[in-house]
Amino acid sequence: MKNKKPLTAKKLLDFLLEIEKFHDLSNVIVYYRHDRDSEEVTICEAEEDLYDEDDNSTLTSIMLLTDSNEI
Repeated sequence: MKNKKPLTAKKLLDFLLEIEKFHDLSNVIVYYRHDRDSEEVTICEAEEDLYDEDDNSTLTSIMLLTDSNEI
């Protein structure tokens, strides 16, 4: 995984907007797979995750969750 850039929310949005031109996204399920040969994990929620440690107001990551119940 060396030299791979993390997926940004903007890149994900651009991808979804592009494929929405050809597909009804309301019928498309989101899965996570570690690689192409692994089992799928259903993503059920998206939430804000981490904020910049200096100003504590700049969102720096989002998370995709299977189980959003509180621990």
